[in-house]
Amino acid sequence: MRRLDTRPDPRQKQEWRPPQAVRLDPGPTILFWKNVLGVITLFAFYSLMNTHLAIERLAVGSAVPTVHATDQDGNEVDLAEASRNAILLLYFYPKADTPGCTKESCGLRDAYRKFVDHGVRVFGVSMDTVAAQKHFVEKYHLPFTLLADPEGKIVDAFGVAKRNGHATRQSFLIRNGKVIWHDAKVNPETHAEEVLREIERQSS
Repeated sequence: MRRLDTRPDPRQKQEWRPPQAVRLDPGPTILFWKNVLGVITLFAFYSLMNTHLAIERLAVGSAVPTVHATDQDGNEVDLAEASRNAILLLYFYPKADTPGCTKESCGLRDAYRKFVDHGVRVFGVSMDTVAAQKHFVEKYHLPFTLLADPEGKIVDAFGVAKRNGHATRQSFLIRNGKVIWHDAKVNPETHAEEVLREIERQSS
């Protein structure tokens, strides 16, 4: 039996094919930095989504905005009206009954008699519910008013930044309907003393 010759005929033109691309191994160093960049990008995106920086903070000398809120007993409070012909301390805190906010509020409670002697009314504001504020007041026997601001209307009106869905810790002193002092970085341990010092300075 005759064998068939399967070798290509050199006289026939061979079809040209482009060379295949060679895949290079990126190596562990490149893969490491790609992973690091991915983590940084994800963290930046998360921070952007969970941090709201106020467009414009209410400056010293500004009039108190017309904004209403509900206190721990379900009563409506008009802050502009409450501050007319009065002195108010309006302090914003992230969340009721958490360690830092408890320390800050109890410090104001312990110094409350001094605030009364200076004719200052104290209002606390957080994005908690009315029920949460009520529980906070009763648990720690807070003698002042807490305002529930779950929709962030007061927070936005005063230009207070939000972080992870909570108001940042800030405070405002208000006299006769106008802001006279603002603390953008409140220390919960010394807040009461710092505000009282400012009240005395403003009174002298």
